[in-house]
Amino acid sequence: MKFSRNNIPMETVVADATHLSDVQATVDLLNAKLEIPSQELAEKLNSDRRYIVIKREVPAARVSGLREKLRAGNLRGSTSSTTPRASTPTARCFAT
Repeated sequence: MKFSRNNIPMETVVADATHLSDVQATVDLLNAKLEIPSQELAEKLNSDRRYIVIKREVPAARVSGLREKLRAGNLRGSTSSTTPRASTPTARCFAT
């Protein structure tokens, strides 16, 4: 995915294992949308932790689609938070 030179809204996908309604369905969906191995997700989500970082710096558009799929499947316990990401200049900006 390409990013513009402007600040891009990025989000961190997190979960609360104590509120997950269906762990396996959540693992399957997160695996498909975020490309994280199922075993890694299952290990994180099969706990009693209330704040689990699933993945950082996910484009907001991808998180929006994930949020819709979670709602459609009535899967609870996953959310996201917005984190500003400063753009970095390309090398040619420094060329003389």
